Amino acid sequence: MVTSNVALSTKLLQAYTRLLAQWASIEWGKVLGRTLLPPADGGEPSHTTAGKSLFVFHEVDRSLDYLHAIHQLVRCVESSAVTAMQVHGDSSQLCGAILSFFETVGQLRSVFQLPFTVPPRPPVVYSSLLSPCAAVVSRAGGLLVEFRGEFTLLQNVDPAEEDPELLSFENGLEQVPIFNNYVLDYCNSLWRHKAFEESENTTLFKMNPDAVSALKAVMGLKQGLSITHATPWISSIRKYLEELCARSAQPPPHLSPAIVKEKLKVDFLDHLERKGFKGLHQFLCTFISSLVSHAKA
Repeated sequence: MVTSNVALSTKLLQAYTRLLAQWASIEWGKVLGRTLLPPADGGEPSHTTAGKSLFVFHEVDRSLDYLHAIHQLVRCVESSAVTAMQVHGDSSQLCGAILSFFETVGQLRSVFQLPFTVPPRPPVVYSSLLSPCAAVVSRAGGLLVEFRGEFTLLQNVDPAEEDPELLSFENGLEQVPIFNNYVLDYCNSLWRHKAFEESENTTLFKMNPDAVSALKAVMGLKQGLSITHATPWISSIRKYLEELCARSAQPPPHLSPAIVKEKLKVDFLDHLERKGFKGLHQFLCTFISSLVSHAKA
């Protein structure tokens, strides 16, 4: 899948995304005795046969583990996507295609009713967090909210409703601890200004203690990844401060991101949502306890 042309790599990812959606929409849990090709809109199958599964070209080979094949497809595409990121760098086009792929993966349980999920691995999650493109960061936040829903659905399943022989691999819940690390790192970086703290619970910032101490001494470093100071949000924070100054009877003497805190910070987050960064807003209002009630208001 990796090519020297970023546009071609992106198109290949888009093709794999469509393939995954089509493959996942088949009712693999009912592979015996009825048609397994329901329409994507959830309607009734258009073709049925007695005791057989009708496919376009041939019958289903019942000796194959199709659910495991879907799982392996996700991991194979992900591995190629990570290599593509190494080749093409911070291409927002490529990152967008990778996130689109995992947005489909994040529906395996909720939409396609498969008994597992496949959360992205650290290279995908953290390259998105550190992307210079605000849209990529925002979509990645929304993706984590999507996977939280997948985990919740899997945790709430009644064991009596699931066929224990349906899966030959883990259903994804074993990834909850590292998912919690993702959430902590995103929250600490984007909102809390604690990027290099809580090292025992972090993945991205697990570094040599001496190096961390030296980095903490750099003024403004922890704020440097937040929505008020980081590179992706520079133009947004500037426009917000200009609007704030225009509508204030007593504008602050110095317009600086440093003044955007507490209520102003929440107001800026709402400003970003209005500008289209809904994934970021959804993420922070889901995982930052002080913002949960704000989101419900």
